[in-house]
Amino acid sequence: ISLYFLLHAPVRADAQHPASRARRNAYIALFAFILFSGWGSGTLVYRHGTDLDLLIANMVQPPYTPSSAGFSNSGRLGRLSSRKGMNENAIALHIVSNDAPTYLRGKAFDQFAGREWTTIASSTTTKPADDLQSAPNMHWFPLLPGDADLNADPMSIEADKSLRGTIFTCLETARIAASESELKIDAHAIVEPAQLPSESPYQITGIASPDAPLTDAERKALTAIPETIDPRIPTLAQDITRNCRNDIEKLNAVTSYLRNTCTYSLDVSFDIANDPIATFLFEARKGHCEFFATAAALLLRCAGVPCRYVTGFVSGERNEYGNYWVARNKDAHAWVEAYIEGQGWRTIEATPSTGVPQGERPKTAQLWEYIV
Repeated sequence: ISLYFLLHAPVRADAQHPASRARRNAYIALFAFILFSGWGSGTLVYRHGTDLDLLIANMVQPPYTPSSAGFSNSGRLGRLSSRKGMNENAIALHIVSNDAPTYLRGKAFDQFAGREWTTIASSTTTKPADDLQSAPNMHWFPLLPGDADLNADPMSIEADKSLRGTIFTCLETARIAASESELKIDAHAIVEPAQLPSESPYQITGIASPDAPLTDAERKALTAIPETIDPRIPTLAQDITRNCRNDIEKLNAVTSYLRNTCTYSLDVSFDIANDPIATFLFEARKGHCEFFATAAALLLRCAGVPCRYVTGFVSGERNEYGNYWVARNKDAHAWVEAYIEGQGWRTIEATPSTGVPQGERPKTAQLWEYIV
């Protein structure tokens, strides 16, 4: 506005005076610099908004800082639910697929220490496979060793910028195509860029070959329980699985027990208690998916079933106008993957149906979102 009035101000008698012209030109240059600086600063803030958020969170509350907006290398209880409440209807993943994506895994953990999951699985850097044809500017990587069925249609995924550095795949995914020159893949088939955080779309496809039997070291790691575990939890696991003849019956018994005795709720205040899982199981009997999944994992491990804790999204919402699927912030979820001898890994859902993301959206909202 100031620049406009400077340019259109009435010509004064001394307007041709050199000092007056120099002052006027200086004002114009100053305002032009201010406008350029504002635009530049806005662009930088827009590009690095997530980094600024994390920086402020680090200064305000270091122990509970969410890294990668809920998907970091440690699964502290409460981090995932905080994402659910962060602009819950914002789209986190945009997916093009013929079938519903359902469970998209972002992180997997094998060690629990009272309030936080971590992993001891080592990662290896993987190069593109030479025998696979790549799409333009994309490189195909083998996700799991062995042969695979690659006839399935590929699924294309584009993640929100707040999820950069996290790549989401299905449990059975055999191959992944990304614009990266190399990827890091750990023993749980969790994928992440080897160098810079990825913000580009990627594709996944194929059905992996049957899982190899677990080694003794892997079985030991996947059945480990914290030394400080509440003694009531192993006792409860024995009571629940006493009449079970195999691991599948143990899975069904544990999930049925949790669904029938505990209720789903995001309103919990015991997530920083000394033993939040014991509080969840024996006192509060309510909690969100992170508590159901962690409790299921501990009970199954106490019963001798190898399993791991997984976080990601459950996507079942389809936009009929754009023919694509979405996962929103509110669809962030935690579940368990258990290993069954002779069958391999399978997804285990211990959370009641009220807490499992359900894809549903009015058609008017779908149309507006498609136009946008």
